[in-house]
Amino acid sequence: MLNLFIAVVVNAMEHEVADEVKAEVHEHQREDAAASKVTMEELRALREDLAALRAATAEPPQAAETP
Repeated sequence: MLNLFIAVVVNAMEHEVADEVKAEVHEHQREDAAASKVTMEELRALREDLAALRAATAEPPQAAETP
């Protein structure tokens, strides 16, 4: 009878630990998704800045000189 009681207690503890681990994993996934979103926004902004710099520094096409 004591073994059954111990098994029930251990099983309950295992479920509690598993629930805590699932909650931690979910929280880390949420944090990673938020960080990825910020990183992608920064990357888009950098690409826009780079395109603007390229456009600003591009030399206009030279017209053919007529003698």
